[in-house]
Amino acid sequence: MLARLISFALTLVSFAADTKAAEIAGGVQFPVQVAILLEDGEPFTGDVHCVFGQECKIFTRGQHGLSLSLMVGKRSDYFRGELTLHCESQDCSFSNGSSSLEFDCEREFKFFEGRYSSREAVLRILPKLGSILLILPETVSGCHMPPQRFKPV
Repeated sequence: MLARLISFALTLVSFAADTKAAEIAGGVQFPVQVAILLEDGEPFTGDVHCVFGQECKIFTRGQHGLSLSLMVGKRSDYFRGELTLHCESQDCSFSNGSSSLEFDCEREFKFFEGRYSSREAVLRILPKLGSILLILPETVSGCHMPPQRFKPV
């Protein structure tokens, strides 16, 4: 598993090298690369162009048995992202027990079989289904937004 993870990470980093100069502004597209490493299956990758401030579908339900979407927006002086995941054959969730997860600097997200509510009094351990590795352009990769790169619309 470690060898596959390293191999996919190196492949995605090579794609990211071409996208460092992407400028993020309202309505402008930016490239996104994703690798999904399944616990009991073959890993797969995808790359799309997303628009800042709009939902971007990376995988649809017919592809690989899941759908994954991303939204990157601005909060105060930094970028904030949200991933939404739906599994075709079963319920699945991120570590927060939900199918959606907001993030800042994180680029690896584990997902699990089933869901749970934060209101549950008992901690449930859910079986891990896999991990999502996300690569965004340099202008979105940092926690804080470079002021010279962001141009409000």
